[in-house]
Amino acid sequence: MSDSLSEEVRRLRARLERWNHEYHALDAPSAPDAEYDRALRRLHEIEAAHPEFQDPASPTQRVGAPPLEAFDSATHPVPMLSLDNAFSDDEFAAFVRRVTDRLDAPEPPALVAEPKLDGIAVSLIYVGGVLQRAATRGDGIRGEDITRNVRTIRSVPLRLQGEGWPRRFEVRGEILMPRDGFAALNARARRAGEKTFVNPRNAAAGSLRQLDSRITAQRPLEFCAYAAGEHPRAGWPATHWELLQRLRAWGLPVSAQAERLSGLRECLAYYQKLSAQRDELAFDIDGIVYKIDALEAQRTLGAVARAALGHRAQVSGAGGGDHRARGRVSGRSHRCHHARRALKTRVRGRSHREQCQPAQYGRDSPFESSSRGFDRGAPGRRCDSAARVGDRRTARAHGRGD
Repeated sequence: MSDSLSEEVRRLRARLERWNHEYHALDAPSAPDAEYDRALRRLHEIEAAHPEFQDPASPTQRVGAPPLEAFDSATHPVPMLSLDNAFSDDEFAAFVRRVTDRLDAPEPPALVAEPKLDGIAVSLIYVGGVLQRAATRGDGIRGEDITRNVRTIRSVPLRLQGEGWPRRFEVRGEILMPRDGFAALNARARRAGEKTFVNPRNAAAGSLRQLDSRITAQRPLEFCAYAAGEHPRAGWPATHWELLQRLRAWGLPVSAQAERLSGLRECLAYYQKLSAQRDELAFDIDGIVYKIDALEAQRTLGAVARAALGHRAQVSGAGGGDHRARGRVSGRSHRCHHARRALKTRVRGRSHREQCQPAQYGRDSPFESSSRGFDRGAPGRRCDSAARVGDRRTARAHGRGD
């Protein structure tokens, strides 16, 4: 009996993990919701009746757990650094020249650009392919352990897909709330006579800091990976672009808008293109992050104090009026999800679609630049190796600790 149950548990978990990956990463679900729910319910029943089968990486662990009294502190194995901002094309050009000079290169290095998601920066540590710990950025050295809450987010793999991942490594990314999910959450709050959230970032932050993870499980949160923190050198990708593809293959969502660029002109054209699309995005952004592609060049540049030398954020006019990157979905035009899938974010589980793809390296890398200014301006992040684009008139210095 025990052997047959063990085999059933193995099959159910493998099936549910595959369906989650197809749904959240590939946008190619092969099972209807009813079949998914039946399999999940059956797995719940077995684990409840046979505690010896319980596993923190089981798909059943996404429903949340009893409340904590407080969050534990979590120390980051590699500091989560800040970015610098650039408010004009000239400042961004100066960043590119400075990086080129420091590398003693004959021409500017290749860069990778991606939207600067307006969410909460987090660190995920995987050991043996299983999610072991999730933590907030905090002060860059220490954050809060929010593992139980992050386990409830369906786009965060509890167990990695594919093969070839290191025994232990750290993924960094953003947890955000898509605009449609935010609107639905506030609509439910109004119907219930409860207080509404001011904006999607505020809602995502409040959802992540719930001591009762069962509340977090009811919130339409998504994850987008953008960087790696602690990791082994052996077998690691040589470029940031390759890293993005590797993270995607392991089941981690990466930005579908990420592009590899050459030269200042392509970087500024990318900014103009994305700023023109901002009203069609499924989520809020507050700029663009530019990162040096070659990881060895990033290591050569190094970091000084809290600022990574490889990043700069440029902020030039994003077009008149409101610079908030409206995250409204327009058909299936914008994605930020695993392997170009339109994410479903349902309050209970798998129903509401939002366009978002798993992301890669982000603002914590020492070699990225971010263009904010689309949203509430360019916060006062400092980093010699990052640049961000926006409107100086909308910028306000406020080093928020996410």
